[in-house]
Amino acid sequence: MKLSHAIEMPGVYIAAFFLWLKKHLDLLVIGILGWSFFNPFTASIVFLFLIILFEGYVLLLSFSLKPRPDASKWSEDEITVLRKYPYYFYYPFSSKSDSSNLSGIALSTFIWVPWLLYNNLWLPGIIIGANCFISGSLSQKLNPRAFLHDAVENRGKMFLLSEMKAVDSVCEKILECQREAIKSKKGEEELSS
Repeated sequence: MKLSHAIEMPGVYIAAFFLWLKKHLDLLVIGILGWSFFNPFTASIVFLFLIILFEGYVLLLSFSLKPRPDASKWSEDEITVLRKYPYYFYYPFSSKSDSSNLSGIALSTFIWVPWLLYNNLWLPGIIIGANCFISGSLSQKLNPRAFLHDAVENRGKMFLLSEMKAVDSVCEKILECQREAIKSKKGEEELSS
């Protein structure tokens, strides 16, 4: 590819970079964690940069999606859920993958923080430790169905029951629309052949 094409379409390369990052994030986290045993300060700064880059990407996608559901097709609870978790309903597989990556980042803080505090790197340790709460709440927003079912069924948080039912209802309606679209497409293909 010519340099002029790269200058004309930088968004393609940025998108490709983020797709690569999402695919290999778990390996990067483990690799940087291993590097921290030899050079903790530099590795912690690189890890913070990686966190900011990935979580910024997830937040940017989450806030850029502004669903406008039709009130005649959705109930009030469903509209609230669609607006609260737009990334999950627009990109469900990517959202679940990102949730898993964020959970891995949050779990890695249990190794990072004691190691950084042991090496007297207080500021990076505190920032990475505080990020555990940010990535945990983001992870819940990216996979609400799993977290709400866990909260209601296993932890007895019944105040989340209506939200869980609304998320399940939206998922079922989306699946039904997809099934109807597949049936109509198959019908069109059979008529054309």
